[in-house]
Amino acid sequence: MKNKDMETHRLHWAGGVVCVLLTALLLLGSCKGGGKAAEGQASAAAVTQTQGAPEKPGAGAPEAVGKRLKVEVLSIVLRPFVLQATYVGNLQPNDRVALRSEMEGLVEQVNFEESQQVARGKPLLNISTEQARVRRDLARTDFQLSDSKYKRAKDMFDKQLVPPTQFEEAQNQRDRANLALKLAEIELKKSIVEAPISGSVKSRLVSPGEFINKGQLLAEILDLSRMEAQITVPEREVAYLSAGMPVWVTLDALRQERIQGKVKSVGMEADLRSRSFPVVVIIENQGGQLRPGMLARVQVDLASFKNQVLVPRHAILEREQGPVVFVVVNDHVEERSIRTGAGTPEEVQVLQGLAVGEKMVVTGHQRLINNEVVEVVRELATDPTATSVTPSSPPITR
Repeated sequence: MKNKDMETHRLHWAGGVVCVLLTALLLLGSCKGGGKAAEGQASAAAVTQTQGAPEKPGAGAPEAVGKRLKVEVLSIVLRPFVLQATYVGNLQPNDRVALRSEMEGLVEQVNFEESQQVARGKPLLNISTEQARVRRDLARTDFQLSDSKYKRAKDMFDKQLVPPTQFEEAQNQRDRANLALKLAEIELKKSIVEAPISGSVKSRLVSPGEFINKGQLLAEILDLSRMEAQITVPEREVAYLSAGMPVWVTLDALRQERIQGKVKSVGMEADLRSRSFPVVVIIENQGGQLRPGMLARVQVDLASFKNQVLVPRHAILEREQGPVVFVVVNDHVEERSIRTGAGTPEEVQVLQGLAVGEKMVVTGHQRLINNEVVEVVRELATDPTATSVTPSSPPITR
């Protein structure tokens, strides 16, 4: 019995130890689970507190407004527009004569110098004039003698004292002598070379005592009372030009002085290589400052138009479908396709796509996209009376 009681006592003691260990393990697991729950509750409370807190200034929607792209706009108005073209040419004399000899002979006298002003009809030089004058005198004497014979023969023929053949022979001799006299007078006139036009002597190519041949160049005379600017005009612009149209000519040699002129003639046929027409502009040379060969810039007002839409060239963007601009509508922008015409380096004529009163973006448009919200920081004003003039010359679509 005693051994059985001791065994029972050991069993109860072992069971108690096991129970104590199990209880300790349970208590330890309960403490860990409670910490995680508390941490979860704390996190939930923090989220709830954050959602319920008021927004700070500049956050959310107000921050998006602050990031709007700032732009400058130009209000579209109608203005006058002048299509002006500039062409470059060289000045040429109004007339140019290369004086040549009509006969051969000895130069007896020269009555002019280079750069001298000569009047039309002024004797410039003599070529064997004395010899020609002697021939003329001989021819005149022969004519007088034959004329006297003719008169006597006619008187006798009228009285039927000579046959008709004798009278006809006398008449024929008189006529031949008359023709010889006229030829001698022509040769004498040729020997005295006169100025064919009034102008300035560009060059003198002969000297006294020189023997010259027929057709030899003697001198060159230029009429500088008026000057001609010879220019070429493309075929798309020649229709705007007509004889008598006023022009302005700017000369580099005269410190950009502008002189008024007019169109003298418009060529009838274009050069097949350049597709340009020759045009001659006439300029009065009152002060005598204009000289042949000077570079001339001819400005022509090809056409004038009223009520045109003109926009800054830099405000136009090139797309695959063509040029576009941005127009502000309420608080956003709208991409607008346009059709352009002529233009200057600063402005372009808009023929279609913009209306009066619309506000076109002129600054900040490079980064815009269609329907983007923007902030207008300045609106530029345009003087509606200002005239835009184009130095280039593309055609205008009427």
